[in-house]
Amino acid sequence: MDKHEALKFRLIDELQKRKNRNAAYSMRSFSKYLGIGHSALSEILSGKRPITDKSAEKLCDKLLLDPEERQFYLKGVGSSKTAANKAKPSLELAVDHYHLVSDWFCFAILSLGEVKATRLTVARVVDYFGLSQRLAGEAMERLVRVGLLKKARGRWITIIWYQTGFVLRSCPWAKSKQLG
Repeated sequence: MDKHEALKFRLIDELQKRKNRNAAYSMRSFSKYLGIGHSALSEILSGKRPITDKSAEKLCDKLLLDPEERQFYLKGVGSSKTAANKAKPSLELAVDHYHLVSDWFCFAILSLGEVKATRLTVARVVDYFGLSQRLAGEAMERLVRVGLLKKARGRWITIIWYQTGFVLRSCPWAKSKQLG
């Protein structure tokens, strides 16, 4: 399977996810979101129209793919970029930082950790936000890797950055410690 065939399956998967969330969501709505004609999208998904390198880049942008997934679908694409594109400044985020910004539940998990009467656990995150066990666990591990959450003495502790330094809070008793 080539990179464009994989992107086609990613598009099919994304359309199905959106239909699962909203039964009235249509291929026409999806094509409008992607910025391509509905007949072109239909032909792409049925395999009647190939995905060009240019359209693959546009689709990856519209799908808000994380850097690793984007690279997977675009490997080898754009090796002949123009000088104007090379001159454009860009910001590359590490995958963990990208998910921290793009996944709504990362901030929600940190906020839940700030509630004094709540003990932060993967099971509680699953219950509160309706995430899968795997997704909740991955999000919490990601927050640990970027330094916003840590586990100490069997408890999850949120680490919130303020301009004056770090404030550590542990639930249910709120210990604060000012660093730096």
